[in-house]
Amino acid sequence: MNNLIAFPYCEDIDTLLRWSDYLTDVKLSSIFSFKEDYLWLSDYCKRNNISLINSEEFYQSQDDILLLEKKNYSFDKYIEIIQNLDSSDRYIYLAESFFDILDIKASEKYVFLSNEYGITIPEARTLYDFDIPIIAVAGMGENCNKFEVLLMLKSIFNKLDINAAIVSSNELGYLFGTYTLPRFLFREDICFSNKVTYTNRMLFSIFKDTRPDVIVIDLPGGIMPMSEYENNHFSEIPLTISNAAKFDYGILCTYYVPQIPSHALNPLQEACRYKYGIPLDAVCISRQKLSVDVESKRVNVHFLNDSYFDKHPVELCESDIPIIPLHDKNKSFDELFNVVGAMTNNFYSV
Repeated sequence: MNNLIAFPYCEDIDTLLRWSDYLTDVKLSSIFSFKEDYLWLSDYCKRNNISLINSEEFYQSQDDILLLEKKNYSFDKYIEIIQNLDSSDRYIYLAESFFDILDIKASEKYVFLSNEYGITIPEARTLYDFDIPIIAVAGMGENCNKFEVLLMLKSIFNKLDINAAIVSSNELGYLFGTYTLPRFLFREDICFSNKVTYTNRMLFSIFKDTRPDVIVIDLPGGIMPMSEYENNHFSEIPLTISNAAKFDYGILCTYYVPQIPSHALNPLQEACRYKYGIPLDAVCISRQKLSVDVESKRVNVHFLNDSYFDKHPVELCESDIPIIPLHDKNKSFDELFNVVGAMTNNFYSV
């Protein structure tokens, strides 16, 4: 079990702490961050029973390092850490995208957050079919808790003794023992049709080599524009994956709203089914909400805490589709367990 010091604080740490029991072979031991974070991080770390360390403690520790990206921050501090630990034998876990950004030289001390399933690039464009069910976890955009739903599904299938191959679009999936999406999906020099073929071959290779009972994959980004100012890259990667595999079940993660009117579910069902071939078995309401800044033409994501949900609970409408608010971890797990139970009753008829 490797102890990890996370740098710096970002929302990914909330996920790592919230689902720490699911981590594989690693443990988050402490947090080191930018100076301006310390005023409020002290209370945060006390609430979450994790150590907050200073610069001296960081460099004296023998724990390994987990570098996380904090948006809109300079990479100067990351480069300083890399340089100061150059002669150390401590491992540094980081996203593969950091390699070029930080100008890192290849070394065994770097552990990339990547667990791609290797394939041989196919010459033919034949698409393979699968005789096992495939579950899609889709979302309205980034930061709508698709990854946490994926982790719950992984745990549920373990409890049910069902062999599930889990493919995550989040690089943190590496720390939880999932496969990660291949990098070719994000390359601009590979055409759409080749990405579809390669993705199909990757999924078929997982099916053929590991013989799972079910494949679960989350679709990065969003399945529709978030606003007139944010198009979610025109949902290119969800479209790629949906053309590479036929989905038998689906879960959609939406941003927080106080209430989902029953009439709003029909367009969501139609968008999922007719654009992506995803049957909708449940809707999960995330712990984030959106606001649109018309002046700057930007969409802002707000991360909500428990006290917010105490004051503004989600009002559930009557629906044939289960609607699962995700702010209550235990309750949402139980409700998702029931959804999976209904799915597994039909697995062998797929």
